[in-house]
Amino acid sequence: MNTILKNWSWLRVARITLGVFIIGEGIHSSEWGFILLGIAFTIMPILNIGCCSNGTCATFTPNQHLTALDNEEVIFEEIK
Repeated sequence: MNTILKNWSWLRVARITLGVFIIGEGIHSSEWGFILLGIAFTIMPILNIGCCSNGTCATFTPNQHLTALDNEEVIFEEIK
């Protein structure tokens, strides 16, 4: 419950506003795809999940990537 009530930034408010707008447009045009997309855009900021919430979407840290490449020897083959 603390996640829902804390750390509201302008970006999080903009995301929830966009989600509600998309739901409204989906209802107005009777398009289920837009309604489902709007629900997804509305739930993500409410629960504070997704890439915009805390910026932890990176799959690896920069140091982890460099050390993995340093241990491998690269073999080149000449092509004529």
